[in-house]
Amino acid sequence: KSNVTGRILTDSIRMNRLFPQAGLGVFKLQSSFTAKLDSAMNVCEAGLKGSIPAVDYKNYRYKTVDFNGLYNGKTFVSNISIDNTNASVSLKGSLAKVGKMLDADVSAEVRHIMPQATNLSQKWGDAVFSGNLSATLRGSRLEDLNGRVNISDLNLESPERSYNLE
Repeated sequence: KSNVTGRILTDSIRMNRLFPQAGLGVFKLQSSFTAKLDSAMNVCEAGLKGSIPAVDYKNYRYKTVDFNGLYNGKTFVSNISIDNTNASVSLKGSLAKVGKMLDADVSAEVRHIMPQATNLSQKWGDAVFSGNLSATLRGSRLEDLNGRVNISDLNLESPERSYNLE
């Protein structure tokens, strides 16, 4: 087996030139990776950890997006956290190949997100959302995953209204 380690650093990639329809802009990355390869140079295990100091999406700049992920040959497990003034979210998830099927488990803790300030939606005005989401999904491809999605502790706060779903 061989071990590979390295760093990936970018100062400013203009993602809108690579993916013009995706709503992406500048992307900066600071990360490190490790990988274990077998004698045929197949990846047995890989890890990635780092920070995205800036990423533009729909003309809003998210700062300090931290992430880590681990792939063990069959399952990919990842954590992503965003802690900005207008968006504070933690995502945890796993994606596993079981035979010909994919199993996905995802959870999100939304401490707060302001859809108007982040240019995600103008529908809710100055509303602030918070809540939790979990999903267990299965399918043969990412495009056809089916399963169960649970939303809990959903809160909406705005100058005009307040809503809570436990």
